[in-house]
Formats: sequence, structure tokens, C-alpha cells
Amino acid sequence: MRQDLLLELVLSGRPDLVVSFAQPNPELLAAIRKVNAKFDTGPSGLLAACAHEDSDGALIAISGMAGLAPALKTLELGRPLIMGCKEAMVGGGQLLMHQAKLANQKIRPLDSEHTAAAILIDMAGGSDQIERLILTGSGGSLRDISQENQRHIPVTKVLTHPVWRMGPKITVDSATMINKAMEVIAASILFDMHWHNIDVLLDPTAKVHAAAITKQGEALALVNPPDMRIPVSWALGLEIADDSVHTGADAFAIIESLIPLNPAQRSVVELGHQVLELGGTAPMAFVAADEVAVSAFLDGHITVDQIVTLINKTMDTVGPQAAKRSPLDDLALKSTENGAKLVISGLLEDDFPA
Repeated sequence: MRQDLLLELVLSGRPDLVVSFAQPNPELLAAIRKVNAKFDTGPSGLLAACAHEDSDGALIAISGMAGLAPALKTLELGRPLIMGCKEAMVGGGQLLMHQAKLANQKIRPLDSEHTAAAILIDMAGGSDQIERLILTGSGGSLRDISQENQRHIPVTKVLTHPVWRMGPKITVDSATMINKAMEVIAASILFDMHWHNIDVLLDPTAKVHAAAITKQGEALALVNPPDMRIPVSWALGLEIADDSVHTGADAFAIIESLIPLNPAQRSVVELGHQVLELGGTAPMAFVAADEVAVSAFLDGHITVDQIVTLINKTMDTVGPQAAKRSPLDDLALKSTENGAKLVISGLLEDDFPA
């Protein structure tokens, strides 16, 4: 964790409560004391922050499933939720949407593609007016490397994204296209759309964040520099530039410029389709398997091309059972998460011994 950045936030924002998964270093601890803030740590600290009496909502951008519990707590308290935790939105998305409905709240996405999609859907008059929603991807660090040659790519190369500066987990997911499979699942849940109406195309510049064709045959596209300040501004209710959204002939030309996925990339996105078709708690199994597989790659235990293979094998084993479990049952979700991690860990030991 970048404690230097947290230190800056503490001194500039003067919060009542500071939460970290790591114990504060002396400089950070001194700053916390200077502003008379309380300090808490771990999952309990996240819940305490979301439940703080002065909190009027939460923006959650935590990697992995750690973001699910505080997101649920926020909605249970009837507070607005801005969701930037993709894994939690995929694995626990149905439960989050159910809780949001009970709380009469809408979940505002923070992911750049989902933010852009939400803006275009609003312009079209709702998701039921969208014939084709297009989510874009840069292709990640392996975009120009053939499937056959990916086995020899070192971790450092995979972690060198051509456009975005991101954490290691999401950078690997971008390289394998698992990130796009997750985005299709999340979009289907967030916007109540069938995956048949959601497409994925490549934009190496990462300037086209989403596009859409309406049922009236109109085209829309949102184009901005690859900068998270824009989706964050929208999520917080601030205005974005009027020239961000293109319509008419311009939008059609933008869509035509996007690059179709190659067969290997398409097969990974189709894995997301299969997860949606399974339903139940299968999305949670998918997220859990990816978490373990990416960790194994970062630890040097497997090669990058083996990540998707491991996830597929795990889903073949746990998917049918997960499909029978309720996605609205938090115990079923946790059981599925643990079960998928157990299965993929066994596969790692059997097929890829150290």
C-alpha cells in the first residue's frame, strides 16, 4: 500500500476515520494523530467506514472480493454506492442489485467502460432501448503476441500495459482478456441486459470507452483520453465534457474503426457468456478461480497462457453445482468462493507441481 499517498490524503482531507490493511508507518501514524482521526484496520475497518454516522455514501475501489461486504453494508444502510470493485460486482452482483432495489438505490459504476455505457444508456432512454452495447478494450500487454508465443512472456512484460497504469491483478486480467469477460458479466448485471446484446471490440488507443446502437438504429460513442478522472467525476455527479459523446455519422465511423477480437480473445469473452448462462453463484466461482490463477502466475508457478486453461478446468468442475445455488444467499456465495479456490489449488498441485 502507498502509505505516502494515504499520508497526503489524511493531511489534506482531515478525515474522522482512517482505514488501512497495513499498520501505519510512523509518519502516517503521526499524521493521523495530528488531525485527531481514529484508525482501524482490515475488513472490520472497511465496515466501520461505511457505517460511519457522517457518511452519506461510499465509493469502493478495492481489488478482489474484499469490496463486497462494505458495498452490501452501504446499501443495507440505504446509502448511495459507487462501485469500482469489478470482482465484487461480478461475483456478488446479483446480491448487490437485489440489496440496491430494497434500499431504493442505484449502483453507479466506476469502471471506465461501464461508466461510459451508463451514460450512453441514459441518453438512449434505458437499456431496453439498446440493440447492441459495445465495450472496448485496449488488448493489454499481449495484444500483438500470438497465443503460441505467450508461454515465453515473462511477468514483467505482462505487467507492462501499453496505455493504463494499474495494479498487477487487473493488468494481468487485461492481458488475458479475463477483464473483458468480467466486464460483460458486470454489464449484464448492472444494466439488466442479455449478453447477446453486449459486444467487445478493441481500441488500442483506449480512447473509445463504449459505444452503442439503439433499437432505432442510432449510434452513440463516448470518446475521452484514457484517464480515470472522467469516470470518477461522472460517478460523483459532476459534469463531463459535452464533446465526449459522439452521435450520428461520427459515432458510426468510430464503431467501424474498432477492431474485432481474434479467436483466442473471443474464446475468453465467451467464457464470460458461459458463466452468465450457468447463473446461480457461477460468477463467484469464476472470480475466485481467476484470483488464484493470477496469483499463481505472479508467483512464477504457471505461465500466462495457462491462466485461462486453469479457470476453464475449474469451471468445468464447480460450475454445474454453482449454477444450482442462489446468488442472493451470502453463505452460498462464500461456499462457492471457497470451493472454487480449493478446486483450482488442487489443479495447481496436480498439473503444475512446484
